[in-house]
Amino acid sequence: MSLITNNKNSYDEKVAFAKQVKEAGLQLIINTCITRQNIHQVGEIIEFAEELGANYLEIANIQYYGWALKNINALLPSQEQITKAREVTNYYRTQRKDMKVICSD
Repeated sequence: MSLITNNKNSYDEKVAFAKQVKEAGLQLIINTCITRQNIHQVGEIIEFAEELGANYLEIANIQYYGWALKNINALLPSQEQITKAREVTNYYRTQRKDMKVICSD
C-alpha cells in the first residue's frame, strides 16, 4: 500500500524490483524515512527489509525543509517514540547479523 502516490501498483512494483535485484546477484540497499506516523513500525520495517534480502537498511529521519518544516508537528516523533525505536533497532543490530542497519540521528 502506498499513501503518497497515485500509482496503485507502486508497492508491488517496488517489491518485484527488489526481488529482481537480488536474483541478479546485486546488493540491495533500502532507505526509508521515519516520521511520527511510522516510527512505531521500525521493527516491521527491519523485518520486511530482511525478507527482501536487503544487505543494508538505512533508517533516516525526515529532513525538515520546505513542506516537512511546515508540517513538523505532524511529522516529528516524540522523544518516547525515538527511545523505543532505538531499543528496537539495537535489538535487531545485535540479533540479526545478516543485514546492516544504519540509522541517522
